[in-house]
Amino acid sequence: MPATVKTAPGLTGSGSGPEPGSEARTVNESTAYRLKPILLVEDNPGDVGLVREALAEYKLTGDLTVVRDGERALQFIADLDSDPAATRPGLIILDLNLPKVGGHEILRVLQNSRYCGKIPVMVMSSSPAESDRQLAKKLGAREYIRKPLHLDEFLAVGAVIEQLLRGASGIQ
Repeated sequence: MPATVKTAPGLTGSGSGPEPGSEARTVNESTAYRLKPILLVEDNPGDVGLVREALAEYKLTGDLTVVRDGERALQFIADLDSDPAATRPGLIILDLNLPKVGGHEILRVLQNSRYCGKIPVMVMSSSPAESDRQLAKKLGAREYIRKPLHLDEFLAVGAVIEQLLRGASGIQ
């Protein structure tokens, strides 16, 4: 079953997938990790579905909030910054090419965010431009992944998400 959007828990799935740049890895069928919420800023419904599948492939369970344009992402961040008690995501997955406000501007806002500035950001973009990668890193992105073209490569993105969440104490 694919991941749910917003406050619906329960990403489920099984199987294994290769980590990018390594041999295949086996996921223990009984192992599932409960995650802090993940914010996915992505306008392409197909890519949203593939991220859900990648999370399920690595048994990463939790809430997935999807924001479909840059303007709404900025409002989401502003709402989190206005409420010190709000639950913040453990990871932000950000597309660069978004309607209304681009991903680089969102990274700039996150850099200066009172409560969201330390949340790890993984940029996942179709842009092959090295300048986009360098600017994203300069603006605080921890990872920059070019959107994979094949399903098995996309599913392997789950390994990168898992690594980022472990490093940010996002796995509970």
